[in-house]
Amino acid sequence: MRFLITCYRLDLSGSSTYTFTLATELKKKGHDVHVFSPFPEIIANELEKKKIKVHNNLEELSKKKYTCIVAQHNILALMIRSIKPEVPMIFISHGRILPQSFLEQPPSININIQKYIAISERIKHNLVSNHCIPDRKVQIVRNFVDVSRFFPQTEIREEPKVVLFMSNYFTSNNYEIIKKACDNLKLQLIHIGQTKQVLNTQDYINKADIVVSLGRGILEAMACGRAAIVYGYLGGDGMITSSNMGEVRKHNFSGRRFKKDYEIIDLIQEIQKYEPSMGKINREIILKEYNSSSSVDTIIDICNQARKDFSFESVSIPCRELEWYQNYVKEFHLINSDRSTIPENAQQELRAIYNSHGWRFLTCYYKFRDKIFPLGTIRRKVAKAIHLLFFNRNEFKQSIKRAFCLCRQGCRRTIFPKSKANQKSSSLEQNQQDKKTLHFPESALAHQYCVGKGLEIGGSAHNPFGLDTLNVDFTDSMYTKFKKEEIRLYGKALKVDIVAPGDDIPLPNESQDFIVSSHVVEHFPNPVKALIEWDRLVKPKGIIFMIVPHKERTFDKGKKSTPLEHLIKDFKNDNTEPHTDPDGHDHCWITESFVELINWMIRQLHMKWEIIEVQDVDDKVGNGFTVVIRKMGTRDALTVG
Repeated sequence: MRFLITCYRLDLSGSSTYTFTLATELKKKGHDVHVFSPFPEIIANELEKKKIKVHNNLEELSKKKYTCIVAQHNILALMIRSIKPEVPMIFISHGRILPQSFLEQPPSININIQKYIAISERIKHNLVSNHCIPDRKVQIVRNFVDVSRFFPQTEIREEPKVVLFMSNYFTSNNYEIIKKACDNLKLQLIHIGQTKQVLNTQDYINKADIVVSLGRGILEAMACGRAAIVYGYLGGDGMITSSNMGEVRKHNFSGRRFKKDYEIIDLIQEIQKYEPSMGKINREIILKEYNSSSSVDTIIDICNQARKDFSFESVSIPCRELEWYQNYVKEFHLINSDRSTIPENAQQELRAIYNSHGWRFLTCYYKFRDKIFPLGTIRRKVAKAIHLLFFNRNEFKQSIKRAFCLCRQGCRRTIFPKSKANQKSSSLEQNQQDKKTLHFPESALAHQYCVGKGLEIGGSAHNPFGLDTLNVDFTDSMYTKFKKEEIRLYGKALKVDIVAPGDDIPLPNESQDFIVSSHVVEHFPNPVKALIEWDRLVKPKGIIFMIVPHKERTFDKGKKSTPLEHLIKDFKNDNTEPHTDPDGHDHCWITESFVELINWMIRQLHMKWEIIEVQDVDDKVGNGFTVVIRKMGTRDALTVG
């Protein structure tokens, strides 16, 4: 078979080393392997040494034929699919936390991917629940390690002497806690990662007795017969033992299972759990469950199944990734044009500068400065004035003159005011400027799905969708709290076309192509009733499009998500009374809990719905999530009139 593997950046990050291991293992098994990466760095050189071709030019790829595409990172999946619609594709997802793992999420529309691989249970849950990928299409294949490269060169000591901290992702606080814990126990600490990137990590691991790391670093340490502690910027899961292994691996050794916020004493206690027998036990676990040879055999089987399931479909690039795609293309061409003009010795000099103590000091200084004196604040302006006074007196004098002129112009305007016509013109200009400033963008996702004529529930002038809708609101009064705020922000309020409660709208059944709402459903005392009403109004194949505030990104932070049982009780009791201040949020959710409500309605209330899109960070206001539902048919209980 001829495989094409995609990877966004071939540096020393986790997905890059995963790509290297996968590609070399496929090569060992007699397959022809090519890799596509827009940023071919140090791992690309190693792949070339293994006779594995690395491409960074789409035009080259368009002329080649492949048996199966193993896609990592959604942008690259879209790019490759656009030139290779005739080849079966599988997608490997390594992460689930947004926005850091945006690239790890699957493409937001169907681009004819036959199978999905998740490297842990939590990532599979993310694919199935948040991205609505059928469970039958998702298979867990855990992270794997080349055991012929990572093996114990020496046995670990009876008492630990050396600790290796191996991570690209950590805070200064993480490092200080590890360092002080090691100092307290009189252990030598070695660190690799971030500013000290190394390719031969196995040599450093074999010098240590204990390895502190995350993700693949933990597996590599275990493969080398070392004790391993999961700890980093996301928290800690502690020393890997037979009792916690099953739970910690569900989160891919990321520190998110127990999320312990270690202090020095806590880490000391974890280190003191060390036993020399851990080395042998850990090695046996890797050989049995994380061996690259058997894991890659599983991936080959999945690719063969994808080939059987494949049927040709034409695809188009979705608008959500289009912006990323365009930005990537600009960045890609810029970097390649720059690289072609920079000689190798200049690149080496630049790398030396970036790794120098002076550069790191300046980086820390600027971060500290921006934190203490944020841009646009009076503190920043005063600090700049003092700096000019001591270091650039001429520029300081010019600044004083400019300030003096501005003050004089202000006095002149007070003594000699403009004519009324000029004042009116100026006022209009200012009003227009305010509108631009306080105008939330339209949702590209809404324009993608909401076609035809529909309703907007609780629409507002400063948060428009730009769709062909009638605005439904429970009152057309301009004196409610919400309308006053709308006028304050935008200068006017959106006209109300239909005065009616959002859960009891006097319109015929199945008369609308779509219904949209933004930050509305949480205000209903009985959200299930409102959703059933919206379903009544939407035509078959129509859309219910909702942007819902995420409780962790709004003033609801700290509150508990509304339990599903509470929402069911409100529905069964036909509740109409708000639980809180009528102007506040009656309910609050995170993405997963709201999707759980929709799935319950599909199962228990027999709603003929399909969740076609879940956007964890909405593309409009940015503090909520988006759920898009397609109505697949009329409910049995619905009498169309």
